[in-house]
Order: sequence, then structure tokens, then C-alpha cells
Amino acid sequence: MSLIKRLPKELVEKIAAGEVVERPASVVKELLENALDAKATHITITLEKAGTTLIRLSDNGSGMDATDLALAVEAHATSKISSTEDLFAIKTLGFRGEALASVCAVAKVDITSRQQNSVAGNTIHVEGGVPEAIKQVGAPVGTTVNVSDLFFNVPARRKFLRTENTELQAITTLVSNYCMAHAHVHFSLSNDGKQIINSPSTKQMIDKIGHIYGSTITKQLLPVSSLMEDISVIGYISNPSLTRADKKQFTFFLNGRFIKNPNLLSAVIEGYETLLMVGRNPIGVLNIIVDPKSVDVNVHPSKDIVKFDHERHLLDVIKIAVKSALDQTNLLREHKEKESVQQTIAPQIPSTVSNPTSSQKSSQPIISSQQKNANNVVRENVASYQQSIAPVSQTPKTSVSVIDERQGVLSSTPNTIVVDENLTLRYLGLLHRTYAVCESKDGLVMIDFHAAHERYLYEQIKLHRMDSAKRTQALLSPLKIELTPTQLLLVNQHQQLLESLGFIVDEFGGSTILVRSVPLLFHKQMNKQVLLDIVDELSESVGVSKKIDETLDKIMIRMSCRAADKAGDELSDEKIKEIIRQVSMAGHKYSCPHGRPIFLSVNKAELEKMFKRRA
Repeated sequence: MSLIKRLPKELVEKIAAGEVVERPASVVKELLENALDAKATHITITLEKAGTTLIRLSDNGSGMDATDLALAVEAHATSKISSTEDLFAIKTLGFRGEALASVCAVAKVDITSRQQNSVAGNTIHVEGGVPEAIKQVGAPVGTTVNVSDLFFNVPARRKFLRTENTELQAITTLVSNYCMAHAHVHFSLSNDGKQIINSPSTKQMIDKIGHIYGSTITKQLLPVSSLMEDISVIGYISNPSLTRADKKQFTFFLNGRFIKNPNLLSAVIEGYETLLMVGRNPIGVLNIIVDPKSVDVNVHPSKDIVKFDHERHLLDVIKIAVKSALDQTNLLREHKEKESVQQTIAPQIPSTVSNPTSSQKSSQPIISSQQKNANNVVRENVASYQQSIAPVSQTPKTSVSVIDERQGVLSSTPNTIVVDENLTLRYLGLLHRTYAVCESKDGLVMIDFHAAHERYLYEQIKLHRMDSAKRTQALLSPLKIELTPTQLLLVNQHQQLLESLGFIVDEFGGSTILVRSVPLLFHKQMNKQVLLDIVDELSESVGVSKKIDETLDKIMIRMSCRAADKAGDELSDEKIKEIIRQVSMAGHKYSCPHGRPIFLSVNKAELEKMFKRRA
């Protein structure tokens, strides 16, 4: 008896659909690319429950007649290629002719389409891969596709969908990317009646980028336009002073197709040479235009992973294009224009600071156009409550501690700092505005005061995270931050987490938010970058529920690093000593949250060897 069997058509279709349709975002991608291939200039996407219940995409493209409509839902039926040669010179976004058939195999699909020269349109209903008869209907020019009950007949696949928030973020990111690449197209995206993206058609890519990133970001972007041999690189990159921890905010297109390739971002970063800080990534959008014959887009079902004939040459072209754009810009002037924003903090007594109620939120002043670019210095009365974060001992500087050589211990004086039962220090001074130099009974101890302060603040954030009422301060002028649509979804999703850390955030319209309250530890200033870094960390945890604790820890590390006193800051000896005393009370006092050492010691014996006092 034969063991090998031919699979039934229904099972084959579901297997094929599994390669193309992984989640709602996969459906949106296929429908969106079909609309762009049909020369649509207006695309509207409507979702219900992040696409798990309904995906509706309407366009004003060329449309289909009844014959094409019947063929469109069949596997491997397409208008875009007809020969093997065509497969290696793809000029359209779609080409396999399997996307609609794959979607129809695992959902209930209604397609209505009408061509410009037709009086009436046609509609077809397909359920689980089985089409019904085509009917004539009244319809506008273009095509509307309704996809409902995705994976209704593949419950195992539906079970593995992520949360609605995660699925919605994936769709929002997808639409945002295509929005920036196709300036001439009006894109609209809404979910459960709430509009997420509304990006009218424009003539310039930079205007489209502004619809997604906001005007604050676009003002800091540099144009890239390079043509070398048969490769053109066009788009925008950020000033070196504008960076993110997140690598996802640099987008690449190949002949208008969104692609993923980590080597491309590496080439961009190489173009910046030494202008970027380690661990920071630029923001940007680049469209790479090449001969379609020099690239294979048929190596992956999703068509977003491609293979280049001469990738090394392409990477060199990108690197040179980025370097050229930077060389033609006065980066010093650009950097000065991007001042960090400090916000005046409302004077409050620490014990009575609390999260604003809803009525208090509405009464907060909205930031004015004059305030938006202001660099408001923190008021003097903020000092009244700085002690809750970093109290400074009021001790005279003239006191001197003495080492009792016979006992080998330090006598107790105001300069004496007890780190633990085995380590007592006498503070001597500050080296290079970075390292506190101290004397111990065994020799010399140096302390990185930034690392020490960072460790103390990290422990304080962890200790008081769930008691944010005592660790929150209101801003007199709310901080206005422009986000991308995807970032706004993340902020809304994690409102409770942000509030537990001390951030009170409201939507302001579009993708803009107002930060009304911040953690008390930011007693010096509240910089936009603090919250943007937190959003970057949240982005890394999307769809991975087990990572939220790890992500929260990374956020607290970022907050402590941003708020800690920095190397080079003008600090008094009393403040340095207080920082050392504070870290001495921390649970893990010998390293900062990043793992760098706080204390470095050289014992007396080693010193004597250095000075040739001992063999």
C-alpha cells in the first residue's frame, strides 16, 4: 500500500495561505500592494478589532471587470507576469497571483470592483476558498475588499494571533512605511471608528515623513540624493544629534517596495562614521532605485526580504550617499538649533505631590507656541523638594579625619563614609570631575560618582515605583511631544506602566501627546528624549509578553542614567560625599545598573611596589 498521498485541494490551499497570511498585517500588506499596483491615489483602510474581525480596504485604482474578478481569487492568476523572464525583472509590488487566493482560503471575503469605463461594478463572495457567482452592483471606480472572520476555518492559526494592540501596531507600522514611500497617495487608517493615520497626498517625500514623524523631526532631517552608476539613493536621514535606541525607525524601500535588510542600516551607520554615539541609531527613510533585473524579490513569501546581485557594491553606494549628505551640512549650526527642552516644574511639597485628577488635568495650561521652543530654566523653589531625591548633608568642609596607624582604621569625622562593615573611606577630592578619590585603611579607593548616583536612583525607582504619588511632580507647562502613529499606540497601551513610573500623559490630537507630570527624580530638567527612549524600549517588547518585566527593568535603568549627575558636572564636595553615602545604602552597591564598576581600589602593598618601597 502506498504511503504517499496527494493532498486534497482544500488542505493545499490552507498550507499555501499559511506561507502568505500569518496575521492581519499580512492581509493588509497584500491588499495595499494590490491597490498601489492598480495606480490608486486614495487608499482607505478600516479595521475592526485590529483586523481580526474585519479588514476593509477601498481604493480608487483601475478596478477589474467580471472576468478579471473571477480570476483574481484563483491561485496563481495574475496580470503582472506572464513568462519566466518576467519573474526576474519584477516592476510591481505583487506578482505571484496567490495573495487574494490565500486570503480567501482562510477568511470570508467580499470584493467589489468597477472600471472607469463601466456603468456598473461587479461583486464576488468567497468563503473558505469557495467562490459564489459574480453579481452586478452599483459601485464607485476602484476596488473594495472586505475580509472578515480571518482564520475562521483554521482555529489553530487564530489561536496564535497576538493581542489586538500588538496586531494593530504591526498594521500601523506597515501603513506608515508605505505612506512615506508613496507621496502621491492619500492614506487613511482607522480602527473601531478611531482614525489612526490620515495622510493626504503631497508632492514631496518630506511632507509625508512629517505626517508620520511630525514637524519637529522633519526639521532635523537632511536630504540624501545620490546617483552612482546604476543605483540611485533618495530620501532623508537625521542629523547626528537626533538618534534613537530603536533600530526600527529607519525605513528602506527598494523601487517603492518596503524591505528588511540589517546590512542596509549598517551601511548607513558606517556613513555617519564617528558622528553617532555607540548604541544610538539614526532616523530616516531611503528609497533605493535599481534595475529590477539586479534584484530577486521572489526569495521569501512576504516579498520584504530580497536578494541583491551585488550587495557589497550597493552597501558602498549607500555609505557614500549618507557621508556626502552629512559633509554638505553645517552640523554645528544644526546641533545648536536643537536645544534640549527644559520644562518649568510646578513648585510642590514632596509629601503632598499626587497624580492629577481628571479635573486637574483639564485645568492645566496648554503649551503655547511661544513656549514650545523655550528653554525654561527650572525655578529656584524646586530646591525645596530636591532633598527627597538627593539630600545634601550640611556639614563643615574644614573637618579632617585621621588614620590611626596602630589600629589601621579611620577615625569618624564628617569626611568619613562608611560603605559597609568592611569598608570605611575618607573622602579626599574629585579627579577630572569624574572620580571621587578616597582613602581606606588598606589603601586608595576611586569611585565613579555617575555610576554611583545611577545605582542609587535605580534602586529608588524600583523601591517607589508602585507609590508614584510620592514620586511625581507636575509641569507648569506641559511638554508637547510628537510621536509616530505606532508610538502613540504604544503609549496608550502602556498608560498604567507609565503612570507607575511617574509620567502622566494625555493625547493632544493627531499623534501628539502632552506630558503633564514627570518622576520627581528629574528635578533638574525633563527632556523629551527621556520619554522617547522609554517608548523605544516598549517597542522592543511588542508581542513578547514574557519580556515586559525585562523591558520595565531596562526603562528604569534608562531613567536612572538620564537623571543621574554626569561626569564633568559642577558638583560640590558635599554632594559627592552624599552620593557615595547614598550608594552605600543600595542593595547592589558595587556596580551600576549597566554592570560597570563603581569602586576601584589599589591596596597599600601595591602602592608601595609602585614606588619601589617594597620588593
